[in-house]
Amino acid sequence: MRKFSVILTLIFLLGLFPLSASAEGGECTVNVLISADATNVKVGESVILTASSIKKGSSYEVNWDGAVDQGTVLDTTNGTYISTAEFSADTPGVYQVEYSIILQAGKSDKCFGGKAVKIITVSGEEKSIVGADIKDLLISPVVRKDGSEIYSAFGTSHVLWSDNTSKPYGAVYFYFQENEYSKNIDVTFNIDGKAYCYTVTVTRPDIN
Repeated sequence: MRKFSVILTLIFLLGLFPLSASAEGGECTVNVLISADATNVKVGESVILTASSIKKGSSYEVNWDGAVDQGTVLDTTNGTYISTAEFSADTPGVYQVEYSIILQAGKSDKCFGGKAVKIITVSGEEKSIVGADIKDLLISPVVRKDGSEIYSAFGTSHVLWSDNTSKPYGAVYFYFQENEYSKNIDVTFNIDGKAYCYTVTVTRPDIN
């Protein structure tokens, strides 16, 4: 009966070893904290990222995926590695920046590793309507019954955007009087349910 109790005790002790190995394996992972001075930026703007982890071992290897490494220093006060990187993008989108560090424990060949991810959203510069223009102007003389002339004018209104582009909107039709060489034309746009009204000065071209 005593021999049976000893066997049971050995089985119980052996059953604990896998739990101990699992705990020891968990020590090979280091916690990494990552922060960014901004997570929502516009195209071309820079973001500075900072990652920190507790020092273990005698050497380290750092990698930034998606950002430019700016160096790593050891904060001796807290025993923490501080790594920085810079991120920027020239196209809108949602970007993932990943930081990883591997720590080597000298002669023991024991490694520690950790990583963290930061998501950054990059938006394009929003265009806005800044004005109007009238282009492609066609002038035709019209002779009245009394022999005087007026000039019919036909053109296309254009929406002017903040990025220095323009887009045709609609037809514009008006008259120049005989001795009228410039005219102020009111142009109205209705875009996305909002009305925009601008006054455009149009010069009558010489048709002689």
